[in-house]
Amino acid sequence: MLAPWQSDLPVEMDREQLERKAGRALSAEDVATLQALGVLRIRGASYLVASNQLAIGIRLLELGFPREVAVAAAAVYQEHGEQMAKELYEVINDQLAPLYDDAATSEHFREIMERLKPLSVGGLVTAYESAVARAARNPRRR
Repeated sequence: MLAPWQSDLPVEMDREQLERKAGRALSAEDVATLQALGVLRIRGASYLVASNQLAIGIRLLELGFPREVAVAAAAVYQEHGEQMAKELYEVINDQLAPLYDDAATSEHFREIMERLKPLSVGGLVTAYESAVARAARNPRRR
């Protein structure tokens, strides 16, 4: 139930492969920003790269997106992601799992969970998009 729900697995790359895929040389600051954006993780001397998001991260770098903002946003994602995961776990554990004699080993329960993953991610994206649209309609005035 707690397995990662991301459909695309990260691709392991060395620095040369990463820069080739990025289409440019990357400074330490660039790498730190991409890391804060969640585009890559460092594992030893290699990088685990969400290759489907790399072009977006590179474009943000080109636009001068500040690392400090990426770090602050990552903290928000982490905090709220953990809270959401906890609450969803409680819903599944308290309301769904009891419907199965042995949810831990039930193949039927596992299939339900696998099919629920993309719908949950889609629901999260939709809720986020709606909240951002509402916030954009009511911008904060200084």
